[in-house]
Amino acid sequence: MTSYITIRRHAEAGRTLPSTQYNEIDYLRIRKLLKMDGDIDIGANKIKTENFVIVDDGQLRFYRSDMAVEYLRVDKTLPGIIAYAYRAQSGTHFIMTYPSATAYIALQSHDGSAYVTNLKLQGGYVEIYRGKLTSDLLCQEYGLENVNYVRGRSYTEPLDLVSMVNAANAGEGIRLRTNNASDVIVDRLVFFAGYDIADILIRNAQLKPDMANGGAIGIEFYVDDFGGNFANFTPPEGFEGRIIVAIDTNSTNPGQRLYVYANGKWNYVDLTVA
Repeated sequence: MTSYITIRRHAEAGRTLPSTQYNEIDYLRIRKLLKMDGDIDIGANKIKTENFVIVDDGQLRFYRSDMAVEYLRVDKTLPGIIAYAYRAQSGTHFIMTYPSATAYIALQSHDGSAYVTNLKLQGGYVEIYRGKLTSDLLCQEYGLENVNYVRGRSYTEPLDLVSMVNAANAGEGIRLRTNNASDVIVDRLVFFAGYDIADILIRNAQLKPDMANGGAIGIEFYVDDFGGNFANFTPPEGFEGRIIVAIDTNSTNPGQRLYVYANGKWNYVDLTVA
Protein backbone atom coordinates (compact mmCIF):
# COMPACT_ATOMS: atom_id res chain seq x y z
CA MET A 1 0.00 0.00 0.00
CA THR A 2 1.28 3.45 -0.94
CA SER A 3 2.12 5.67 2.02
CA TYR A 4 0.83 9.22 1.82
CA ILE A 5 -0.31 12.26 3.79
CA THR A 6 -3.42 14.18 2.73
CA ILE A 7 -4.17 17.72 3.93
CA ARG A 8 -7.48 19.10 2.76
CA ARG A 9 -9.62 22.15 3.49
CA HIS A 10 -13.24 22.31 2.37
CA ALA A 11 -13.95 25.61 0.60
CA GLU A 12 -17.28 27.29 1.18
CA ALA A 13 -19.67 27.14 -1.75
CA GLY A 14 -19.09 29.96 -4.25
CA ARG A 15 -15.72 31.14 -2.92
CA THR A 16 -12.14 30.27 -3.60
CA LEU A 17 -9.87 29.37 -0.72
CA PRO A 18 -7.27 32.11 -0.24
CA SER A 19 -3.68 30.97 -0.17
CA THR A 20 -3.28 32.62 3.22
CA GLN A 21 -5.55 29.97 4.77
CA TYR A 22 -3.70 26.96 3.43
CA ASN A 23 -2.15 26.41 6.87
CA GLU A 24 -5.58 25.92 8.49
CA ILE A 25 -6.07 22.16 8.45
CA ASP A 26 -9.61 20.79 8.57
CA TYR A 27 -8.77 17.22 7.65
CA LEU A 28 -5.54 15.25 8.11
CA ARG A 29 -4.94 11.67 7.13
CA ILE A 30 -1.65 9.93 7.84
CA ARG A 31 -0.82 6.51 6.39
CA LYS A 32 2.75 6.30 7.55
CA LEU A 33 4.55 6.44 10.90
CA LEU A 34 4.79 10.07 11.93
CA LYS A 35 7.88 11.07 13.84
CA MET A 36 7.47 14.16 16.03
CA ASP A 37 10.21 16.60 16.95
CA GLY A 38 8.00 18.51 19.39
CA ASP A 39 4.77 18.40 21.42
CA ILE A 40 1.25 18.44 20.00
CA ASP A 41 -0.91 20.99 21.78
CA ILE A 42 -4.61 20.09 21.46
CA GLY A 43 -5.79 22.69 23.98
CA ALA A 44 -9.13 21.78 25.54
CA ASN A 45 -9.98 19.32 22.76
CA LYS A 46 -10.17 15.53 23.01
CA ILE A 47 -8.14 12.72 21.47
CA LYS A 48 -10.66 10.29 20.02
CA THR A 49 -10.25 6.86 18.44
CA GLU A 50 -12.88 4.49 17.15
CA ASN A 51 -13.47 3.01 20.60
CA PHE A 52 -11.97 5.37 23.18
CA VAL A 53 -11.70 9.03 24.11
CA ILE A 54 -8.85 10.64 26.06
CA VAL A 55 -9.75 13.91 27.81
CA ASP A 56 -7.41 16.25 29.68
CA ASP A 57 -9.36 18.66 31.88
CA GLY A 58 -6.93 18.92 34.78
CA GLN A 59 -7.32 15.20 35.23
CA LEU A 60 -6.47 12.74 32.47
CA ARG A 61 -9.59 10.65 31.78
CA PHE A 62 -9.93 7.57 29.62
CA TYR A 63 -13.51 6.97 28.39
CA ARG A 64 -15.40 4.60 26.17
CA SER A 65 -16.11 6.29 22.85
CA ASP A 66 -19.73 7.09 23.74
CA MET A 67 -18.49 8.76 26.99
CA ALA A 68 -20.85 6.49 28.97
CA VAL A 69 -18.18 4.70 31.01
CA GLU A 70 -15.00 6.18 32.46
CA TYR A 71 -12.35 3.47 32.72
CA LEU A 72 -9.35 5.30 34.11
CA ARG A 73 -8.60 8.64 35.72
CA VAL A 74 -5.15 10.03 36.52
CA ASP A 75 -5.02 13.18 38.64
CA LYS A 76 -1.81 15.05 37.82
CA THR A 77 -2.54 17.96 40.17
CA LEU A 78 -1.73 15.94 43.31
CA PRO A 79 1.65 14.59 44.47
CA GLY A 80 2.37 11.27 42.85
CA ILE A 81 -0.21 9.60 40.64
CA ILE A 82 -3.76 8.74 41.58
CA ALA A 83 -5.41 6.35 39.18
CA TYR A 84 -8.43 4.12 39.33
CA ALA A 85 -10.54 1.97 37.03
CA TYR A 86 -14.32 2.20 37.00
CA ARG A 87 -14.82 -1.20 35.41
CA ALA A 88 -12.39 -4.04 34.81
CA GLN A 89 -12.79 -6.35 31.87
CA SER A 90 -12.45 -10.14 32.01
CA GLY A 91 -9.01 -11.66 32.23
CA THR A 92 -5.97 -11.00 34.41
CA HIS A 93 -4.98 -7.42 35.21
CA PHE A 94 -2.04 -6.08 37.21
CA ILE A 95 -1.11 -2.88 38.98
CA MET A 96 2.65 -3.15 39.43
CA THR A 97 5.29 -1.14 41.26
CA TYR A 98 8.64 -0.18 39.85
CA PRO A 99 10.95 -3.25 40.05
CA SER A 100 12.55 -2.30 43.36
CA ALA A 101 11.98 -3.50 46.93
CA THR A 102 11.66 0.11 48.11
CA ALA A 103 9.21 1.22 45.39
CA TYR A 104 5.56 1.19 46.35
CA ILE A 105 2.02 1.99 45.31
CA ALA A 106 -0.16 3.59 47.98
CA LEU A 107 -3.94 3.79 48.12
CA GLN A 108 -5.13 6.88 49.98
CA SER A 109 -8.42 8.30 51.14
CA HIS A 110 -9.35 11.66 52.61
CA ASP A 111 -10.27 11.65 56.32
CA GLY A 112 -11.86 15.10 56.20
CA SER A 113 -8.61 16.92 56.96
CA ALA A 114 -5.98 15.36 54.74
CA TYR A 115 -5.20 12.36 52.57
CA VAL A 116 -4.02 9.33 54.56
CA THR A 117 -2.51 6.07 53.31
CA ASN A 118 -4.80 3.06 53.77
CA LEU A 119 -2.99 0.42 51.73
CA LYS A 120 0.55 0.12 50.44
CA LEU A 121 2.10 -2.43 48.06
CA GLN A 122 5.81 -2.62 48.84
CA GLY A 123 8.59 -5.20 49.05
CA GLY A 124 6.34 -8.14 48.24
CA TYR A 125 3.82 -7.33 50.97
CA VAL A 126 0.52 -5.55 51.38
CA GLU A 127 0.73 -3.06 54.26
CA ILE A 128 -2.58 -2.02 55.82
CA TYR A 129 -2.91 1.32 57.60
CA ARG A 130 -5.96 2.40 59.59
CA GLY A 131 -7.84 -0.69 58.43
CA LYS A 132 -11.46 -1.26 59.45
CA LEU A 133 -13.30 -4.53 58.90
CA THR A 134 -16.98 -4.40 57.99
CA SER A 135 -17.33 -8.20 57.85
CA ASP A 136 -15.53 -11.27 59.21
CA LEU A 137 -11.90 -11.87 58.27
CA LEU A 138 -11.46 -15.33 56.74
CA CYS A 139 -7.92 -16.52 57.47
CA GLN A 140 -8.17 -19.75 55.43
CA GLU A 141 -6.63 -21.78 58.30
CA TYR A 142 -3.64 -19.44 58.54
CA GLY A 143 -2.46 -17.80 61.77
CA LEU A 144 -2.05 -14.25 62.98
CA GLU A 145 1.58 -13.59 63.89
CA ASN A 146 3.33 -10.85 65.86
CA VAL A 147 0.07 -9.79 67.54
CA ASN A 148 0.57 -7.17 70.23
CA TYR A 149 -2.83 -7.46 71.92
CA VAL A 150 -6.49 -8.29 71.31
CA ARG A 151 -9.02 -5.71 72.43
CA GLY A 152 -12.74 -6.22 72.93
CA ARG A 153 -15.36 -4.63 70.69
CA SER A 154 -16.90 -2.26 73.25
CA TYR A 155 -17.01 -1.23 76.91
CA THR A 156 -20.32 -3.01 77.44
CA GLU A 157 -19.96 -6.25 75.43
CA PRO A 158 -17.72 -9.21 76.33
CA LEU A 159 -14.88 -10.47 74.18
CA ASP A 160 -15.77 -13.93 72.82
CA LEU A 161 -13.16 -16.58 72.15
CA VAL A 162 -15.08 -19.34 70.36
CA SER A 163 -13.99 -22.83 69.36
CA MET A 164 -15.66 -24.43 66.34
CA VAL A 165 -15.19 -27.99 67.65
CA ASN A 166 -18.66 -29.57 67.66
CA ALA A 167 -20.30 -32.53 69.41
CA ALA A 168 -19.41 -34.91 66.57
CA ASN A 169 -15.75 -34.08 67.14
CA ALA A 170 -15.88 -33.50 70.89
CA GLY A 171 -12.49 -32.97 72.44
CA GLU A 172 -9.98 -30.21 72.96
CA GLY A 173 -11.50 -26.92 71.84
CA ILE A 174 -9.17 -24.12 72.92
CA ARG A 175 -5.57 -24.45 74.08
CA LEU A 176 -3.52 -21.75 75.74
CA ARG A 177 0.13 -22.57 75.12
CA THR A 178 3.54 -21.09 75.94
CA ASN A 179 7.19 -22.09 75.60
CA ASN A 180 8.83 -24.26 78.22
CA ALA A 181 12.45 -23.99 79.39
CA SER A 182 13.62 -25.70 76.20
CA ASP A 183 11.61 -23.27 74.02
CA VAL A 184 9.17 -26.03 73.11
CA ILE A 185 5.55 -24.93 72.90
CA VAL A 186 3.44 -26.89 75.41
CA ASP A 187 -0.15 -26.80 76.65
CA ARG A 188 -0.92 -24.82 79.79
CA LEU A 189 -4.70 -24.49 79.87
CA VAL A 190 -7.05 -26.60 77.76
CA PHE A 191 -10.79 -26.01 77.28
CA PHE A 192 -12.76 -28.96 75.95
CA ALA A 193 -15.68 -28.52 73.53
CA GLY A 194 -18.63 -30.58 72.35
CA TYR A 195 -19.91 -31.36 75.85
CA ASP A 196 -22.70 -29.85 77.97
CA ILE A 197 -20.28 -29.62 80.90
CA ALA A 198 -16.83 -29.24 79.43
CA ASP A 199 -13.57 -30.04 81.18
CA ILE A 200 -10.91 -27.39 81.69
CA LEU A 201 -7.50 -28.99 82.18
CA ILE A 202 -4.34 -27.50 83.61
CA ARG A 203 -1.28 -29.04 81.93
CA ASN A 204 2.39 -28.45 82.63
CA ALA A 205 1.38 -25.77 85.14
CA GLN A 206 0.50 -25.16 88.78
CA LEU A 207 -2.39 -22.95 89.88
CA LYS A 208 -0.91 -20.50 92.40
CA PRO A 209 -2.45 -17.34 93.85
CA ASP A 210 -0.34 -14.19 93.61
CA MET A 211 -0.84 -13.17 97.22
CA ALA A 212 1.33 -10.05 96.88
CA ASN A 213 -1.09 -8.62 94.35
CA GLY A 214 -4.37 -9.66 95.89
CA GLY A 215 -4.54 -13.06 94.23
CA ALA A 216 -6.56 -15.92 95.70
CA ILE A 217 -8.06 -19.24 94.71
CA GLY A 218 -11.66 -18.82 95.69
CA ILE A 219 -14.39 -21.24 96.73
CA GLU A 220 -18.03 -20.19 96.44
CA PHE A 221 -19.61 -18.98 99.68
CA TYR A 222 -23.34 -18.95 100.45
CA VAL A 223 -24.05 -16.90 103.56
CA ASP A 224 -27.58 -16.24 104.93
CA ASP A 225 -30.05 -17.14 107.62
CA PHE A 226 -31.09 -20.55 106.37
CA GLY A 227 -33.53 -21.20 109.24
CA GLY A 228 -31.08 -22.87 111.57
CA ASN A 229 -29.14 -26.05 110.88
CA PHE A 230 -29.51 -25.28 107.12
CA ALA A 231 -33.20 -26.17 107.15
CA ASN A 232 -33.95 -23.86 104.21
CA PHE A 233 -30.69 -24.24 102.29
CA THR A 234 -30.68 -25.93 98.86
CA PRO A 235 -27.27 -26.33 97.17
CA PRO A 236 -26.92 -25.00 93.61
CA GLU A 237 -26.70 -27.25 90.54
CA GLY A 238 -23.72 -29.50 90.93
CA PHE A 239 -21.06 -31.03 88.75
CA GLU A 240 -18.31 -33.45 89.61
CA GLY A 241 -15.74 -31.81 91.86
CA ARG A 242 -17.70 -28.62 92.62
CA ILE A 243 -16.98 -27.30 96.12
CA ILE A 244 -18.94 -24.67 98.06
CA VAL A 245 -19.08 -23.39 101.65
CA ALA A 246 -22.45 -22.62 103.25
CA ILE A 247 -22.80 -20.52 106.40
CA ASP A 248 -26.12 -20.42 108.26
CA THR A 249 -26.25 -17.20 110.30
CA ASN A 250 -29.39 -18.18 112.22
CA SER A 251 -29.11 -16.81 115.76
CA THR A 252 -30.55 -19.94 117.38
CA ASN A 253 -28.79 -22.68 115.47
CA PRO A 254 -25.98 -21.31 113.29
CA GLY A 255 -23.57 -23.52 111.41
CA GLN A 256 -20.91 -23.93 108.71
CA ARG A 257 -20.71 -26.68 106.10
CA LEU A 258 -18.32 -27.72 103.34
CA TYR A 259 -20.21 -29.22 100.37
CA VAL A 260 -18.56 -31.38 97.69
CA TYR A 261 -20.38 -32.68 94.61
CA ALA A 262 -19.12 -36.20 94.01
CA ASN A 263 -20.53 -39.36 92.45
CA GLY A 264 -23.56 -37.48 91.13
CA LYS A 265 -24.71 -35.91 94.41
CA TRP A 266 -23.87 -33.28 97.03
CA ASN A 267 -22.00 -34.43 100.14
CA TYR A 268 -21.13 -32.28 103.11
CA VAL A 269 -19.32 -32.15 106.41
CA ASP A 270 -20.04 -29.78 109.30
CA LEU A 271 -17.18 -27.45 110.08
CA THR A 272 -16.07 -26.68 113.61
CA VAL A 273 -13.88 -23.85 114.83
CA ALA A 274 -10.25 -25.02 115.14
